[in-house]
Amino acid sequence: MSRTKITREFFDQVSQKWDNIQKIKLGNKISTIFNKNINGLFTKEKLTVLDFGAGTLTTSIPLVLNNDCIEKLYAVDISEKMLEKGKKKLEDLNNTEFSERFELKAIDLTTETEFTEKVDVVVSSMAFHHLKEPKKMLPVLKSLLKENGCIMFVDYTLTETSYYFHPVELREAVLPGFETEKVLEWLKELDGQKHSCETFFHFEKPNKVENEPQLVEFDLFLALAKF
Repeated sequence: MSRTKITREFFDQVSQKWDNIQKIKLGNKISTIFNKNINGLFTKEKLTVLDFGAGTLTTSIPLVLNNDCIEKLYAVDISEKMLEKGKKKLEDLNNTEFSERFELKAIDLTTETEFTEKVDVVVSSMAFHHLKEPKKMLPVLKSLLKENGCIMFVDYTLTETSYYFHPVELREAVLPGFETEKVLEWLKELDGQKHSCETFFHFEKPNKVENEPQLVEFDLFLALAKF
């Protein structure tokens, strides 16, 4: 079974029970980091954003909620079920004006060229480790940017325990983490005006699987490239 199919089927299955307090808190933290950098890099009053691997909009909703400059956010994910859960969350907010700032698209940007919009910012939260060749995704995302656009993504560092972060059934379809030095090299190759890759949060997760580390630890990093 292909990596994409494993990933799509897994997230389709867990979509309805995906959100929990920990994921909501993490989504808020990551959206705050994104907005801090967006506000520091742009002076435009109206911005368009693409969230690559948006899932249930755990990061997207607080990102837009706390940034009036974001006029439109395109939430893209390979799992239609995850996006349906995100759509339900928007509906539950009962705010039509806010919901209209979102457009949800169930497509696979690694293979499909259906998305033709140009955006100011591409963000991505904990999606790159699901890619077979994450480095090759960066030029694809860069091609979707307007002039002077920006890519920023959050993911986890490679540690002795990071391999055990995901459930057993998903491990063959994910990467065990990233070396920030290597990610920074990828960003430099994009020939942008600005690039950085810095850790900002230490993450710990209890692991109850027998004969595995009882605690999974790693740092989250923010990778950024401005063009």
